[in-house]
Amino acid sequence: MKSATLKRTNPQTSTAPCRSSLACIVAIAVAAFCAQTVAYADIFDDFTDGNDTASPTWTHSDVGLGGVQTYDASGQNYHLSATVGGYGFSYLGSFVDPASDFMISCDVLSWGAGGQKFGIYARATGINTFLGVSGYHFSYEPDNGQVLIRRMTSANQAGSNRASTTYFLDNSKQYHFVFWGSGSYLEGDIYEIGGGGTPVVRLTATDTVYTTGLSGVLGFGLGANTDFTIDNFLMVIPEPATSSLLLLGFLAGWPVLRRRAGSK
Repeated sequence: MKSATLKRTNPQTSTAPCRSSLACIVAIAVAAFCAQTVAYADIFDDFTDGNDTASPTWTHSDVGLGGVQTYDASGQNYHLSATVGGYGFSYLGSFVDPASDFMISCDVLSWGAGGQKFGIYARATGINTFLGVSGYHFSYEPDNGQVLIRRMTSANQAGSNRASTTYFLDNSKQYHFVFWGSGSYLEGDIYEIGGGGTPVVRLTATDTVYTTGLSGVLGFGLGANTDFTIDNFLMVIPEPATSSLLLLGFLAGWPVLRRRAGSK
């Protein structure tokens, strides 16, 4: 079984083997990052173990909207899907560790059509409270191309769009999503995998409402099913330092350094 979780790892003494070129890049980048700043919980998961129950353990979110939720890592990636429930919504989310300052990234391999919003979620609270999930959602909606950084409150019953734009992702391609925050500053980037080091979308925002919470992925749809597949999930939690933020830029640039996502 792979060793996907790096917790309080000393980069000079760790002997975990690299199982792929991507894993080697991750190990080198995280080791370099840790040399610059103290990171108290770093997590990487490429799902080659075929589960979401160990190394790391993912916690599923259910806020009582009904529908059938499916979390499937058996294909060595992470396929999340949910049907519309009795309240007219589909919803699901999956989370790992908490963070205040954070850098979260994943490859988005495929997605369904319709009025769903899916993406990376940070500083989440209330993930298993009825209509309780709150935090920051960096999301994409396929039917209208809307990309958002949104402050979500009480399962989106309230909140505020902190930044938005329109960009239609090509469903014949794959993309690398990066969401990071330091204090009140939030930034979301989308890169085309194999398309160079310049993001096709960059959003920035400031907000002070949520300061800490769980990190993961989340999707929901109004009258539409939720369906998306991710891979190569990474969460790095730094203590803020200028050199660390520069290295986060390197981590975000992985799409130009590695092969097409989903190729194990």
